[in-house]
Amino acid sequence: MTGEVGGRIDKHRGNVAIAGALTAVACVYYFALLTNGGWNPFGTELCALVFNDMLAHLLRGDVTIDPAIIRGEAFIRNGHTITYWGIFPAFLRLPLIPIGALYELQIARLSCWIAVCGLASFLVATLVVVYRRSAPSAGKTLLFHILVVGTLFAGAVLTSLGSAYVYNEPVFWAAALSVAFNYMVLRRILVGAELRSRDLLVLAGIAGLVLNCRVLEGIGLYLATSWILFLALFADTRGAASIRRVLGPAIVLAAFVAICGTVNYLRWGSPLTFMDLRLHVQIADNTHRLAVLNSFGEVNLLRLPFSISYYFLGRSWIDELQPLFGGLHDLYDQVEGPQSAFALTATVPLLLAGLGLRQIFRGRALLPSGGALVAGVLVAELVSIGFLLAADYLAMRYRMDFVPAMSFAAAQGYFFLTTKTVIPSRTVMGALLLTIVSIVASHVALVQYKEQGGPEREEARIFWEQYQCAKSPGNCSR
Repeated sequence: MTGEVGGRIDKHRGNVAIAGALTAVACVYYFALLTNGGWNPFGTELCALVFNDMLAHLLRGDVTIDPAIIRGEAFIRNGHTITYWGIFPAFLRLPLIPIGALYELQIARLSCWIAVCGLASFLVATLVVVYRRSAPSAGKTLLFHILVVGTLFAGAVLTSLGSAYVYNEPVFWAAALSVAFNYMVLRRILVGAELRSRDLLVLAGIAGLVLNCRVLEGIGLYLATSWILFLALFADTRGAASIRRVLGPAIVLAAFVAICGTVNYLRWGSPLTFMDLRLHVQIADNTHRLAVLNSFGEVNLLRLPFSISYYFLGRSWIDELQPLFGGLHDLYDQVEGPQSAFALTATVPLLLAGLGLRQIFRGRALLPSGGALVAGVLVAELVSIGFLLAADYLAMRYRMDFVPAMSFAAAQGYFFLTTKTVIPSRTVMGALLLTIVSIVASHVALVQYKEQGGPEREEARIFWEQYQCAKSPGNCSR
């Protein structure tokens, strides 16, 4: 079996190299998009110094934020200005401290670009893992390249590149780390191997980082890691050995929970509180936004069908149903544009994910030994999406939160296709046509997203000029 797989890898090497080259080209393209064609990785972005300031305060044991830097995104509790964003992006600014540039350089664009390139790379690497397990054929090779191009130039990865402002950075990093988590799982399961002790430690570390970056996805990865450790604990009949195997990862998980809980306690007065929207300065002064919280809360299952329609079909239908159900006016805090539907921008991955879900929950996931593990990981990540769908805010950037679970399920669907002796030509041609449509639709959505972000870019530019002027009056424009 090993020799057979090795031969396949050799025959696939050229096509894998092409996928790597396409990924590199895509990263250059992403950089151009994130910098709006200016190629400046340190350009101005909305609230781009928030994580810089957060790091400076955290290193002093303080969780507050400078009101002049966070401005309208602040939360006020007991007279202190705080934020809800996780602390992981702040520590990415550590290299700025030795060079004395913590308040001089905005690295949001650079950080977002690295995250998105990492995300794209792990998505392509997952496709490569599946492709290498397939017998060489023209149809399978063409399908592989179609999936790689669609992954890189369509879907949530591309449509989210409207800007690198403060809201996007934690979302990008959480998605990138979550896809890396899934890759770690799949690269073992696909070859029928168990996750090693070192793998378990890495998975626990990734889950902890994500929890301290974006708690929504962190909860999903913590559930997934706990499930993996549970299976590992009972997989080894030697009790002491299995306990030692999971003890290290469990300690890692507990350490990151302690960090997150401490930050929450210092911010909100409770280790289990991640955010209190009523303390947000904009919401506290807005009767409609307060009415949303008072009427439906931050999370409400009633929102599920409308949110599913928004993300998958491009419209929430709230406005259309308003005449019939007047109370829907207060269902959401805000429904952001532009319209973008997974059904158009990620059609092929969505179909593969559906096929993968069917295989997983019919007990045919990848290899029999990994079926329970794969199903548990996917369910855990779907829990995070459930919270997102029940939340009170709909936004373009949140489409990125679907990528880990969707790509994980799609990998199962793709693997199922590669086990076929021959993939019908109509299947490959259909995937090609749908991918072309998705690429066009994704770019249309991205253009609209960038046009919509014009006011934020202008606000960021004005803030940076005023900030520099306040620090050095000689820099003030006349």
